[in-house]
Amino acid sequence: MRKVFLLLILPLILCLNNCYAQLQGQARIDSMLHELPKQKEDSNKVKLLNQLSGTYYLFEKTDIGIMYGKQGLSLATNLNWKFGIALMNNVLGANYLGRGKNDSALNYFFKALDNYEALKNRQKIGATLENIGNVYAAVGQHSKSMEFKLKALKISEETDSKTDIATSYNNISNEYIYDRDFFTALEYLFKALKLNEEAGDKRAMSQVCANIGVVYIYQKDYTNAMKYYTMASDISKSIGDQWAQIRRMQNICEVYSWQNDYTNGLEYCLKTLKILTDSNDISGIGMANRCIGELYTAQKNYVMAISYGKEALRIAKTQKDVVSTAYALNCLGNIYLLLAQDSLAKIGTIQGNSEPLASQFIQDGTIPMNKKERLQLSITYLQAALDSAKVRKNDDVVIQIYERLAKAYQLNGDY
Repeated sequence: MRKVFLLLILPLILCLNNCYAQLQGQARIDSMLHELPKQKEDSNKVKLLNQLSGTYYLFEKTDIGIMYGKQGLSLATNLNWKFGIALMNNVLGANYLGRGKNDSALNYFFKALDNYEALKNRQKIGATLENIGNVYAAVGQHSKSMEFKLKALKISEETDSKTDIATSYNNISNEYIYDRDFFTALEYLFKALKLNEEAGDKRAMSQVCANIGVVYIYQKDYTNAMKYYTMASDISKSIGDQWAQIRRMQNICEVYSWQNDYTNGLEYCLKTLKILTDSNDISGIGMANRCIGELYTAQKNYVMAISYGKEALRIAKTQKDVVSTAYALNCLGNIYLLLAQDSLAKIGTIQGNSEPLASQFIQDGTIPMNKKERLQLSITYLQAALDSAKVRKNDDVVIQIYERLAKAYQLNGDY
């Protein structure tokens, strides 16, 4: 079975103030919201709106991030504060990229680039070139992405900024991962890790360790993948970054799946889901539900798989997250495809508590007893997944969906 996952990149450079970055999660947002009404209509308020917008981007609440970003851009424009205009264009670009609105993201990033070039701010020019490169990577234009990332690296080397050079190395590695040149990708990642260690940037160290884990997954070296994902989780925990720690825990859940260690994977994922629920991390809850659904699918406990898969889809749609929506739809499409492939398949009696739910799903039509109807549900979910996946040009997901759709149509007699 083809395994599919998202590549990680370092966060887009948002110029977040360190005093707020030291706070985590909702506490960071609450602190800024408490300060906002006290601000005068001046550059300090623009800075605070930039902080808010950037923080909402980091926590995947990009609709709110865009709202505060536009407020900040309007105020900076009224003040004729050029640097503030550049800041807000940059943070709006990040939020639109987070929403999958790639044309809007490029529009704002190129505006920020023009702003910084007019100000002759070399460091910010390099950072913005990096951001533009990440957008092109997201839409599958990898040659253009590499072009902008190499320009950013050249500027980072000129300014001799270890953290900026490390960011460039990390993001360039993703282009080599795309080309399946894993040796070169790891070279760049380990150079990035060394520079971040020297700079004492633990947040970046965690993210680079996670990307190293991604490469080892591609190489099917699950031992080293688990090692570096665990390192990333431990580093995030040591600096109190619960958001990043939870994301790494989700990576670890997926490693269990790739190792076919479904029992330990479920135990770990359910523990992660509880932490996410306690912290009200909605996006994380959605991803954990999908991961649990896929583990139940692997165990052929289709009732529990559908239950968790549908919850993942509900959350993804609520969050307007096209990538997570594609993953959840793909998960559900695969469940119904597997159900249709084996007319004698147990629909879910591995755990005793799934039997009442199985009866309910049969009675309400969630699981049709007719093979043809199951195939039709599979095709419906997979076609919707394909439409969502194409928005972000995620080739691995698209290939997997096409493979499953081909199988579903074949079983349906539609050649």
